[in-house]
Amino acid sequence: MLVALVGAAAFVAPGSAWATTGHTFADRFGGVGNGDGQFGEPQRNGPPGVAVVASTGEVFTTDQAQVNRPDAPRVQRFDAAGVFVSSFALDPTLTGGVSGLAVDSGAVYVATGANGGAPTVTKYSAAGAKLYALDVGLSGVSIPNGARVAVDPVDGTVYVTVSGGIASFDATTGVFTGFFDGSTTPLGYFCPSGLAVDGSHRVYVLDSCNGRVEQFSAAGVWGATVDDGSRGAPSAVAADPVSDEVYVSHPGLLGVQVTHFTAGGGAPIYTFDAREVGGVRAMAVSGTGTVYLSDSTRAFVARYLRYEGPLVVTGNAPPESVQARSAVLEGTVDPEGVDSSYHFEYGLDLKYGSRTAESDSVGSGSDPVAASTLVEDLKPNKTYHFRIVGSNASGSIVGADNTFTTLPAPPDVDGTSPAGSSPAFASLIGPRSAHLHGTVNTNTPELSATYYLEYGTTTAYGSTTVAVGESGDSCFTGFGSYPCDGEDRPVIGLASGLEPGTTYHFRVLVGLTTSFPAVDPQYGADQTFITAPAAAGGATGDD
Repeated sequence: MLVALVGAAAFVAPGSAWATTGHTFADRFGGVGNGDGQFGEPQRNGPPGVAVVASTGEVFTTDQAQVNRPDAPRVQRFDAAGVFVSSFALDPTLTGGVSGLAVDSGAVYVATGANGGAPTVTKYSAAGAKLYALDVGLSGVSIPNGARVAVDPVDGTVYVTVSGGIASFDATTGVFTGFFDGSTTPLGYFCPSGLAVDGSHRVYVLDSCNGRVEQFSAAGVWGATVDDGSRGAPSAVAADPVSDEVYVSHPGLLGVQVTHFTAGGGAPIYTFDAREVGGVRAMAVSGTGTVYLSDSTRAFVARYLRYEGPLVVTGNAPPESVQARSAVLEGTVDPEGVDSSYHFEYGLDLKYGSRTAESDSVGSGSDPVAASTLVEDLKPNKTYHFRIVGSNASGSIVGADNTFTTLPAPPDVDGTSPAGSSPAFASLIGPRSAHLHGTVNTNTPELSATYYLEYGTTTAYGSTTVAVGESGDSCFTGFGSYPCDGEDRPVIGLASGLEPGTTYHFRVLVGLTTSFPAVDPQYGADQTFITAPAAAGGATGDD
């Protein structure tokens, strides 16, 4: 039995067991309004900036507030649980909306000018005293509208998205110290729209043009692609200031997902479900792994706590179990003393898309328990990704990604496909013509195939019509408008020159060459239709 996938793309080193940690939704704080602890964003969404002080876990946010407050716009301060502590007003001479926000143990950096005014990044004390504005000097770079800011949690270096790249500034003086762009990345350029810095001085840049997250050294030397966009276009990036682990948010099939990477962004560990937010406007991570997400659709910040879960290992799909349309998936679950269960997620890419039903409890022991599930209704000759997911009362832990490839199968034609293709049918039936409809699926890596319809007044047929309209009469692997890609394809043909008031038989056929007529064809089921009577008065034209 299959049910809709809860989660989205994630993978880890195949066959490995990861630390038994996950993230689960704890609560949200904020709400629309101009009061303490509320967010007065004009679009009724969460704050554009969220940052966490590494040493205390305190959370800072920026928001526009409302015009009837004396401290609009402002910075608000919360404890680690989201309880309001204090707020301070931003310099009223700095016009325009707020955007980026970064903090260290004693300072707050705020980017303004998002909606007009002169774009500026200003440093304040944690109590709200204005200290200085970052100085680009004669560097040749300029701070744009909507700039993003990040601070090195160890040495305090400030990084800002600027026109064409990333600029760095001295934390003590605010003087420009360096610049780098995307010329050293695999794609040779980037459009920076998000920033994070870890405790090892690595800089992570969200590239909105290419839908990727890239890692750089403090000197701007490209190091690695952390997220290549295969899980969905990244929307935010954050780094744990203590563990150096990296988090990237992205849209999933059923909502927002956050992928947790190892230190330095070297490898994904797991992806957790963050559907409690409609979208991510900003993200921050504390030194204890708590993740804060500013909701782009509602005026809240959601909080996700790290927790312990079962230890899971994705196994294999034993070769003897893999057929054209089914396979057995295997793995193990170690409950580690907490009552646990499991299911498998699988699909044609790293978004998976399908899952098996949840198993019965595998107990609360402390030894690995074998897990296996039969999956059916697969597509022939396709590579599937799968992983095991172990669950307890706190949440779910995903295993590594693994793959298997289903066996080829003969072509499917209307009425014969185990996947349930609809029978062929006729439409627009007149006295002397009709449109005939069918479906074929080549299920093959063959170079090409041909398919068409046969019709006649008996099951000997005798007349042929090639496909017209929504499909061609041939498909080709790897090129052309109609590749042999293992997907159902419509076959639509016009049967003409018919006799009024007559029963006609028709069927679809497909052969695995471009020869005409088809060689060794597969036939669809016979179907019939009756042409309309001749028009009154003896008219002989088609209707």
